[in-house]
Amino acid sequence: MPDNTPLAVDKVFLNTKNDNSIVIYPAKEDFRVLPNFSACNTRWDFAEHQEPTLSLVLIILMATLFSLSAKNSQICMTIPITNIFPNLKQQFSSTIKELLMSLNVQYQGDNSSSICIAKLDSSGCLYSVSKNLILNSGNSQNIQQYLGITQDSVSDLGIRISFNTVDNSTLKKVNYNNFSLGFTKPTSTTTIKSDLLNASLTKIAINKSNSYQLTLRFPVSKT
Repeated sequence: MPDNTPLAVDKVFLNTKNDNSIVIYPAKEDFRVLPNFSACNTRWDFAEHQEPTLSLVLIILMATLFSLSAKNSQICMTIPITNIFPNLKQQFSSTIKELLMSLNVQYQGDNSSSICIAKLDSSGCLYSVSKNLILNSGNSQNIQQYLGITQDSVSDLGIRISFNTVDNSTLKKVNYNNFSLGFTKPTSTTTIKSDLLNASLTKIAINKSNSYQLTLRFPVSKT
């Protein structure tokens, strides 16, 4: 391909109020981390059934797997990313300012439990998968989630697991096996300035009832 030839990679949504950083990652991970849950510090939140009934919670943590059993309860477990990978910040440098983090886990259970990458200060999910919500208790499914992370954001990131058995008087159990975190370094990155983007948009007569596709050409600098 000749130099300076435009190449269509994908479609993205752009923010018109802030600068947009676009990062391209290869398909192959650079490294993967296998946590030891039995040695991780975790944060637990429990909510019992409002009625005067017996609540039961059993939690088993073993290396790369954990098992939750409960009835008449609601459990929320949060594991900080830095507890799973204490040296994560050392993977960033002046040339590597962002990494693609992937959560990989095998889930067995029904729609009473879910897992996501979340913010520690709010426990709000940044990325979650709903496919596990249609599983039957005897089925299992591999779950993968991806999130771009920076050196500044890793301290406020964690893995959040919820398990809701508030309306169940019989014991329910879910399993999370083969848990791992993968990390990929970018092959190229670029920044689209918001002022340049807005300047391009002002040249287009926009009808709010229609959708528009804007093609942006920009140089890609390899990192």
